[in-house]
Amino acid sequence: MNPERNFLFFPWIQGKISYVVLNQNLPVFTGPMSGCWLVIFTLNGETCFGHIGTFMNPWTPDSIQAVNFWKIAVGTRKVTVIKGFKPIAEGSQVGFGALSVHRDFYTIGFNMGQNPATSVFYHQVTAVTPVPSMPLNM
Repeated sequence: MNPERNFLFFPWIQGKISYVVLNQNLPVFTGPMSGCWLVIFTLNGETCFGHIGTFMNPWTPDSIQAVNFWKIAVGTRKVTVIKGFKPIAEGSQVGFGALSVHRDFYTIGFNMGQNPATSVFYHQVTAVTPVPSMPLNM
């Protein structure tokens, strides 16, 4: 596979934590973003990239549920956080998060065309500085 043309995608799941095991030499893409945190962590000895599926704002039931799932996983040491970030695509209609094969974080912004089902336009890519340890009070 050519990592310049291939990537892994995993979706945002509202109120849940979705993740992929980083066992392939491919960039990883997830979204759409709605204020979610993206994290690199270890689970059962494997390095993973996860999407903490909040929704709209920190006080919605789904956001509280997703954050509580994460707090429990960290608090019980089921996962060990390596680093994380919160993608924000300023000026774009839709934002996604990405992780390069070198474990660099990116926010990718898109704008929708006349027919959102068939036309999505790349708007921006922004490199993001990770947070070394995730706050438990997300």
